[in-house]
Amino acid sequence: MVLAFAFALLTLAHLLILPPEAWHIDLLGEYFLGYRVSVGGVFIGGIWAFIVGFVAGWLLAFARNLVVWLWLEIIRMKANLGRSDFLDGI
Repeated sequence: MVLAFAFALLTLAHLLILPPEAWHIDLLGEYFLGYRVSVGGVFIGGIWAFIVGFVAGWLLAFARNLVVWLWLEIIRMKANLGRSDFLDGI
């Protein structure tokens, strides 16, 4: 949602202020289907930015959770190997 809000705010600011040395944000239409620097583009760009932000956030959370799970498994294996009764169960 943050990325969608930022993208919509950037498009609105570009429409209202149009700084003289502004970036060419109309080139984002090459990546986001249907995006133009217009009032309708605010909504289309916001939807695309929400989708991209959601996927990126999901992948980042998945990678973080995977690393934490692996780290905990390594700690658990080291703790089990360090116990003195390790060979007692064999």
